[in-house]
Amino acid sequence: MPSGLKWATYNVGASKPTEYGAYFAWAETATKNSYELDTYNWNVGNRDQLLKYKRTNVFGNPDYKTVIAAEDDAAAVNWKNSWRMPTKEEVQELLDACTWENVTDYMGSGVNGWIGTSKSNGKTIFLPAAGLMNCTFSNYKGSKIYYWTSTLSYSAYDAYADYQGDCLDVVNNIKIDSSYCEFGFSVRAVSE
Repeated sequence: MPSGLKWATYNVGASKPTEYGAYFAWAETATKNSYELDTYNWNVGNRDQLLKYKRTNVFGNPDYKTVIAAEDDAAAVNWKNSWRMPTKEEVQELLDACTWENVTDYMGSGVNGWIGTSKSNGKTIFLPAAGLMNCTFSNYKGSKIYYWTSTLSYSAYDAYADYQGDCLDVVNNIKIDSSYCEFGFSVRAVSE
């Protein structure tokens, strides 16, 4: 990357690039049986109050934390050393520094996903289409990618913005979007 940031070659919870790895809710560090609002670490009630990571007073007093703290970072907690989750800006750098191609059967593995090829040195990164976890259900496995950033989403027009984290996803193209924090997404670690 132009910034010198290093990206891991596989997802947190995986042991090689073609494995999906573990699923994490935003700002949580462990996997669980069900990914829903009732099991989200920072929620109290049914979208009544957040315990942490809120910039508005809609769901309790704001703490203005908009980036995941190290103790709530799935990459930092599970991989230790200098690994952590990327910010929204760092994911944007990855998107801009590479050309992207949707692939099926990556290197004969039977795994679908996206390959980013560096515009400067030709190195590649593969993001498997692990889909997401919603409640106890796996959705879009093999067809879509969802990766959390460490950045809380921001929308001045969405009352539930404090319940959304920024993510890398693919609907029609690869881009940064936002999604509800309680969903289980993949995490790809970065290091300085």
